[in-house]
Amino acid sequence: MSDSSLELSHNSLVKIAEKWLVNTKGCGFALVELNAFTQSGEIPDAIGFRSGISILIECKLSRADFLSDKKKKKFRIHPWMGVNYPGLKAGA
Repeated sequence: MSDSSLELSHNSLVKIAEKWLVNTKGCGFALVELNAFTQSGEIPDAIGFRSGISILIECKLSRADFLSDKKKKKFRIHPWMGVNYPGLKAGA
C-alpha cells in the first residue's frame, strides 16, 4: 500500500491500536477513548493491561498533532516517562 493511498482517520488508528494491544502485545483486554477523571483531563486513545503493567497509546495523525501536546497547560508531570515509539503502522 503506497503512502498516497493510505487515508486513515483518528478512529481507524484507535481501532488499530486496540487490536495491536490485544493481538501483538498480549494484553488481556484494551479500552479505547477511556473517560477517566485525571488532573490533566486527558483521555487516552487506547490502553491495554497485562501482567501488572499498562500500555497507553495516543494516536496522532500528523507531526503537528504530536507537537501540539507541548502547548497544553497540563501535560504529563514527567513527559519523557513511559514514552515509547513502537512503530505502530497500518497492517502491523
